[in-house]
Amino acid sequence: MHPSICLPKKKVLVIDDSSELLAVFKAILEHQGYEIITKNSPRDINAFVQNNRIDILFLDVILQNINGKTICKELKSNNLTNYFPIVLMSSNPAYIRDFREHDADDSIEKPFNIRSLVKK
Repeated sequence: MHPSICLPKKKVLVIDDSSELLAVFKAILEHQGYEIITKNSPRDINAFVQNNRIDILFLDVILQNINGKTICKELKSNNLTNYFPIVLMSSNPAYIRDFREHDADDSIEKPFNIRSLVKK
């Protein structure tokens, strides 16, 4: 009999200023077996992703005092922080239509379909 191999859970970082949305992400993705890290602000995001290996970032476009597209572009232009995919989120489809121009890997419209979220 082979010993069971315990693979590390994939780490998902979600940044949104809505605590309700963060709770929904956490509930859905933890149920799917992911480790979820939620933040209501992008403050110190560069240092955070350099010190905490993540597998994907879901990033709201409209955050207090800063645009998620700007954060995305900064993360993707830095060799220390461009190792994971970024999915931009917005309730306004016009805000995420141009996600590739900001170096994002994908986008998702809020409110989202649970299957679409898990596929990302």
